[in-house]
Amino acid sequence: MKKIIINSFWLVFDKIIKLSFGLIIGIGIARYFGPEIFGKYNFANSIVVLFGTVLPLGTEAILIRELVKDYNKNEELLSFSFYLHFLSGIVFFIASIFLLYVLKFEDTTTFNIGLILAFSLLFRFLSVPRYFFESRTEIKYIIYIENSLFLLFSLIRIGLLYFSYD
Repeated sequence: MKKIIINSFWLVFDKIIKLSFGLIIGIGIARYFGPEIFGKYNFANSIVVLFGTVLPLGTEAILIRELVKDYNKNEELLSFSFYLHFLSGIVFFIASIFLLYVLKFEDTTTFNIGLILAFSLLFRFLSVPRYFFESRTEIKYIIYIENSLFLLFSLIRIGLLYFSYD
């Protein structure tokens, strides 16, 4: 029971860190871009988030359940999920770029912002090991890695956007 409570604490801590940094970064981006470009940023981000939400194809809960149920199939389940996330990441990256192009074909600013943001879809397959650790209630190590990467990629995203529109 203690392990489950500690695991739950780490999951809540993860959400608090990501929401806090997301809020600070969002405020910084809004102040830097101003209303017009920030609106374009939000439009492009909404397209990418839409596809990012669908990208795992609902496999997270099923994968965790199956990893808990059958230890012998861990390698098979994780590799299948890895490839599924990888292929769906490529498909949804292309779909988001295509949709941005169709909806905002005259606005290169929105398209360029969307292109930068959509690259995150290509790396969503790297979240698959999280489900293994989540099924073992050992999420602490993944939280360290994910939050470090979240901060790093947020800084890279800010840098790309800053230097693109300086």
